[in-house]
Amino acid sequence: MVVCAGTLAPAVASPAEELHRLLSSGDGLEKLDGAFAAAYFNAERDELTLIRDLDLPITRAMTQKQFGTYLDRVFEQHAAKGYELTQPEIAEWR
Repeated sequence: MVVCAGTLAPAVASPAEELHRLLSSGDGLEKLDGAFAAAYFNAERDELTLIRDLDLPITRAMTQKQFGTYLDRVFEQHAAKGYELTQPEIAEWR
């Protein structure tokens, strides 16, 4: 089940259905764009995935090394609070 607020780019009739299709099929989300936030619950795995479009202008100006350092800090801060963040299959910042 997916709940979604916002829009995807390019526009689709139902952002929630498109996200469900992408997440259920295992297709990557790296080409996904828009202004949205979503929650995906996979009942088979009893897993909740939260997704949001993260378009911070500052990250566009970062080098790959700077962006990697930024993401490493995000992961470290969440781990310190007991949260385990999932990683994309292609962790290009590493």
